[in-house]
Amino acid sequence: MIVTLRNKIKTYLEAIVDDLGTRTIHVVYNYPESKPTGYPYAYIMYLGDESEELTNSQERVTYTFEVNLIQEKIEELKGRANAESTSMTRAYSIAEKFRASDDLGIAGVLKVRPIKTEKSYVDSNTRIQLKTILEIETVENIST
Repeated sequence: MIVTLRNKIKTYLEAIVDDLGTRTIHVVYNYPESKPTGYPYAYIMYLGDESEELTNSQERVTYTFEVNLIQEKIEELKGRANAESTSMTRAYSIAEKFRASDDLGIAGVLKVRPIKTEKSYVDSNTRIQLKTILEIETVENIST
């Protein structure tokens, strides 16, 4: 289920477009990439999961993923004010994409929650990084 969820998150991120219909994220990786092919880029990290027994045959599992978006250099976005505005728009677009599809189109997924987004500066304060935490709640059968 972890790989299925990660792949679906990747598909959703690749489908985010701006007002002109252009992809918002240049490339999405399944791991932190030291030499990305372009900006902005994103990578997805699986952080862990928690299980809760519901019945003798089912449990609720909550998976946690972190989506990291690394923007273009601030000067490429025509200055800090535009870079800040762009980062807010992108943060909202990512959260909205997952709120709009509560189950990711996967059987057994109950809910997707973009629970937290944090902004930081990377590469000697020349780029903005957005970290979005996603929790995905599922019901899964217990093997006996």
